Amino acid sequence: MNASATVPRIDSLTAVRFFAAAHVVFFHVGYIAASRGGEFAAALSSRGYAAVGLFYVLSGFVLAYNYSSREFTRGGFWRARFARIYPIYLFSLLLALPGFLNHLPDFKGGPAWVAGVLFAAPAGLQAWFPPIALAWNAPAWSLSVEFFFYFLFPFLLGPIQRLGRSKQVLLIGILWVLSIAPSALYCWLSPLSFSDLTHLDPVRWTALESGWVGVLNFNPLLRLAEFVAGMVLGALFLTRTKDSIAARYRLDAGALFSSLTVLIFLGAPDVLPYPFLHNGILLPAWCLLIYSLGGGEVVRRLFSWKWLVILGEASYAMYILQQPVSTLFKGVLLKVFDVRVTGAYPSARLFGSYFLVLVAASVLSYFFLERPLRRLIVDRFGRAARRQPLARAGSRES
Repeated sequence: MNASATVPRIDSLTAVRFFAAAHVVFFHVGYIAASRGGEFAAALSSRGYAAVGLFYVLSGFVLAYNYSSREFTRGGFWRARFARIYPIYLFSLLLALPGFLNHLPDFKGGPAWVAGVLFAAPAGLQAWFPPIALAWNAPAWSLSVEFFFYFLFPFLLGPIQRLGRSKQVLLIGILWVLSIAPSALYCWLSPLSFSDLTHLDPVRWTALESGWVGVLNFNPLLRLAEFVAGMVLGALFLTRTKDSIAARYRLDAGALFSSLTVLIFLGAPDVLPYPFLHNGILLPAWCLLIYSLGGGEVVRRLFSWKWLVILGEASYAMYILQQPVSTLFKGVLLKVFDVRVTGAYPSARLFGSYFLVLVAASVLSYFFLERPLRRLIVDRFGRAARRQPLARAGSRES
């Protein structure tokens, strides 16, 4: 492969990240406001955790799509991912640090627990330890999982590329089974009733997340199948035959079908146990949605609107900053307007105000923090890598 080879940018896949991030934000702090819109809106917002699976599949797809057509070194790939992810990740921890320290008396883990959090979160390791996975900046646990995926990516891409298309399709099916097998095993062995497993009681599930539910939800090994399925899907997408107009419209239908499927499963009350929705059950729908958004005719036009793409670019900042921005926003409400909010926002007006502030903060962070720091890190470490002997630069990956 030519080292400088590039593939066309797919703006529709960038834009969809904004909606996935917004879904997670609704789940964390907007579900009470959404519940005023009826049972469907309440159920949909209370299952925003499922959107994390879309991020994992999409991450694997985009990386495979971008890196399959060029040569790269493992070190170069890891530096690029570090520059893309870590600066805003660290910034989110710094913003969330005062709130974390302020709530230390509420935590029951003791000094060892605090020391573990203070080490694991900056190192991106908290997802491996369920009792601390949600500490400090709760949404950061999923980035801890992504760090593990990024480490494995250069080793997985070559073997996936060498598979034929029929084997790649079969592999996605196998990965789907692997992604839901731990959930099935937990539900089978769990003493909880079907009603308990299907109805999300946040207080009860938060307590359970320090044990086996936490392993099921957060452990990177148990979420790996979703990422690898995305990689396989990206390889399939690159080797597809040239799309005809009719094929692109069929993909539009696929995007509509997958979207409706997701809405039915997430919006209908008590259809599937929580562990299945949290892990993997929607993987085929996510795969169809991503593939269709990448090749459809109408959806690519709809999702390529400039400002929607910008919001998609800023969605990572929106996702990782949601908790510290919410803490700061609630502080302003209390000090300036004498309005006390604990937990989720109780009204659409308050949540809408917070959401607009979050979006603005995310866009500003993207343009004035995330992008400049990424360029700085890539330029500085790129020059350092080029000054090293070739043998130390890392092996070439196809």
